[in-house]
Amino acid sequence: MRKKAIVILALWIVSGILIFNGCKGKLPVLEKEKAVDLIKRINAAPTGFQIEADASAIAIEADPKSSKRTPRYFIAISEPKITFNPSVFEEIYFPIPEFVLDFDCEKVVLHYGPEDSYLGLTSVSGLSFEMNTQDILGPSVEKMKTSTKEIPKASFKFSYGEFSLDKLDISPILKEDATLYELITKVASLNQSVKTKLEKFNVEVNTEIEKTGTHQIKISVDNILSGMDIDPDFVKSIYGQTEEGKEKFAELLKEPRTLFDVSLDAEGISFSYKKDGKEKAEVILDRVKFGEYLRPSKEKGFYNFGIAVDLQDSSLIYAENKVLEILGKIKQLKKEFNIDHLSPSLIQTYIELMNISQSLGMEASEEAAAEMSAYGLKMMNELIQSKPIISFSLSPLEHYLGKLEAEGQFQIHQLQAPPPGKATATLYDLAGLEDRIKKENILQAEKLKGILDIIRQYFVEDKKGNGKLTFEVREEEPYLFLNDKPFKF
Repeated sequence: MRKKAIVILALWIVSGILIFNGCKGKLPVLEKEKAVDLIKRINAAPTGFQIEADASAIAIEADPKSSKRTPRYFIAISEPKITFNPSVFEEIYFPIPEFVLDFDCEKVVLHYGPEDSYLGLTSVSGLSFEMNTQDILGPSVEKMKTSTKEIPKASFKFSYGEFSLDKLDISPILKEDATLYELITKVASLNQSVKTKLEKFNVEVNTEIEKTGTHQIKISVDNILSGMDIDPDFVKSIYGQTEEGKEKFAELLKEPRTLFDVSLDAEGISFSYKKDGKEKAEVILDRVKFGEYLRPSKEKGFYNFGIAVDLQDSSLIYAENKVLEILGKIKQLKKEFNIDHLSPSLIQTYIELMNISQSLGMEASEEAAAEMSAYGLKMMNELIQSKPIISFSLSPLEHYLGKLEAEGQFQIHQLQAPPPGKATATLYDLAGLEDRIKKENILQAEKLKGILDIIRQYFVEDKKGNGKLTFEVREEEPYLFLNDKPFKF
């Protein structure tokens, strides 16, 4: 009996190994013709994008992590011709003039599974395009019987080195007869959490205005890391929500969950401005972090909306104004803004208001104005019912001249009076701040004295030499208090 059991176990192990090797063996070859057919299927989707590439520009590599049962392949398309027509977004209430953007691109890498109709976007490298206002707006202006000479001359250049993703499932694009709304909502459902990396991002805008001359703005960023967690039902609620969808989403909102959580981390940022070919200003930032979210509040049944910004090491070069140069020397600015205690019905009403605003577009009829006004009143009523709590913090603003910290919290009870609450601020080392301002010698004595007098007027110096400011809104008149004394603007 024991020998029989050993034999059965051995056979089971051997069969498992054979099955595993069968699944993980050499994958079948994907012919280039199938990759060309895949591009045609992508072009048939209502995304506004068109890709042209010869078979000779396509390289296919089997994904070693996939199996023979569901093989997947990396398809690299070198120097494809890419065009984009944004008018496709009219389907979801975005009125856009008809024009086509032509992109230069070094390489696009797709992740394809022919057996299970899977399609992923892995990376897009060396993308760039140029456009100008007369080419884009000219046809629309001609329809309005207006001369294109009235359009300011402006050109726009955009480029980046590489855009890569950890995972972006765009399989719904392969489905025939899908609408743009279906694609957006289904792609959102498949990609509730996405992380991306963008390298060597550059934007250049050139304008020519008869009265003010030529202007040039350049923005460049070395690296941008971003993350996005988004609820697919939230996406559906924003784009083309039906009556049935409204009711469903309203029910889902009653049990708060994270609707979106977005983060961005950018390094090596520069901004420059030229006028008539002469350098006017340049801003350099070492690092900027940004976050935005809408998630459950600590109090059951409510939502919490927040924005956070963390800026590190900025400098401003502005030869015409040394005061601004000094003000631009920021070591760190860490700011948070928060609106808590948001009811599900308030969020639903806000989304409906945005949907109506998009659907009406530029319509200026009395009916459109009345509909917007009705939703605006409904929004105000929901705001009062929700009694949201607004809070903020500046922790810290560390500047070349000194350091400031602030925080506050206010709650909206009604719209006829300011929201009650309290805010405090600390300006560290008042004496040192005054000495540094005087040392820079950038202000006339009279202006300098006026600024220092204002600081001393509002910031009360404590035993440590720090300035303290307290601003309070009370529920009874006179409502406003500064440093515990009645205050009027």
